[in-house]
Amino acid sequence: MAVGTRSSVVEKDQRFNAAQLRAALTELARSLRYLSSEEGAVFVHQLEHHLVPSMINRARRVGIDGSWLHKHDVVNSVLLGLCEQDGRVARHIADAAQEPWGYLAKCSAGWVHAL
Repeated sequence: MAVGTRSSVVEKDQRFNAAQLRAALTELARSLRYLSSEEGAVFVHQLEHHLVPSMINRARRVGIDGSWLHKHDVVNSVLLGLCEQDGRVARHIADAAQEPWGYLAKCSAGWVHAL
């Protein structure tokens, strides 16, 4: 099943490419209403399926039981981190990161660690 985003069409479980992730981060930084849109739902799905598993695995490696850390905790922490200071981090990743997924994962690890 394909889902439309402003930047292109993405198969349901296909990971956003760098341009698509940058576009999503830019929209998120522009307005929190983005999360209520179809495109925002696709972005959250991307986080759940392409970022959360690595964060949970990272937590397990340091001894945190998987029952303590849920995917919604990770997604919420990531969204809060991206949206703080009027979306400063989301804009920075969108504008500066050569590999936005890698930079997002690095930031996310810090946010999840703070839980």
